[in-house]
Amino acid sequence: MGLEPISALGILAACLGLAAAFQWIRERRKLERAYARLAAEFAETEEVALNGHWADDPRRGMTHWSPGVYHIFGLDPKKYRPTWTDTIALFVAEYRDLLTQELRALQLSGGHGYLEARIHRSDGDIRDVVITARCKTDSRGNYNGMAGVISDVTDLKAAERAIADREEQLQRAVSAARAAMWDWDLDTNAVYISSRFGEIVGLPTDPWMPSGDLLGSLVHPLDRPRLEGALQDHINGGVPFEIEFRLRHTDGRVIWVQSRGRAVAFRNGKPTRMVGSMLDVSQRREMDAALAQKQQTLELAVAAS
Repeated sequence: MGLEPISALGILAACLGLAAAFQWIRERRKLERAYARLAAEFAETEEVALNGHWADDPRRGMTHWSPGVYHIFGLDPKKYRPTWTDTIALFVAEYRDLLTQELRALQLSGGHGYLEARIHRSDGDIRDVVITARCKTDSRGNYNGMAGVISDVTDLKAAERAIADREEQLQRAVSAARAAMWDWDLDTNAVYISSRFGEIVGLPTDPWMPSGDLLGSLVHPLDRPRLEGALQDHINGGVPFEIEFRLRHTDGRVIWVQSRGRAVAFRNGKPTRMVGSMLDVSQRREMDAALAQKQQTLELAVAAS
């Protein structure tokens, strides 16, 4: 029995089928190219941002790293295949047990977590990282893996340590100078005063936030106009603020202080905040007065001889 002749309709259907198949192939290749382009752009963004994402699939026994994670650890994705055991070993020893405990706790709770740690790069460098993790569960709430992000925060941590060191140096300098520090909010008239101010005037020695009016009441009445004028000259005209004036101690004594400050925050060109220091200079003032008295006595004696 011979082959039946193919009808024109069959040929047309076959041609349409092939055309559809070729169209599907073209569209798929187009999507694959677009996906590859987006994946490359995402990998570049991760590298620039020093971020990477990771995922663990216990059912398949697989751990996935994005290119950003390989970059953070300094490893070649063509040569290194991550496992949990090998990944834990990449962390500085003191963080390994903590990281393991945190991940196990997340598996049991099914929640998410955050951890700061340090890692060993393949080049021997030690880097600071932040890890975020979230558990995945199936429709019945059973543990189904974990995913998260790792970020290299070494530069940020270095900056934080530099700031902390600078603040510590400043506190040492302030303590050595026996100066009180103040921070004045010009909008609310609230003033933050360090504990040293309490020692100077006999008030509580804990840092506190009295109002500017309360502090103003401690200023000697004869010095108040001069102090207010110096402040206004700085606020309105940018004149350096440095002045010596008298304060009333809570035990009734009058003490001399030297205060310096400057505006550090502005709105529409007008200062909204000032910071500065205050130093008890009573002893120096007394010595200057005694020296001036001796000088005057000596001049009178010379004139009378």
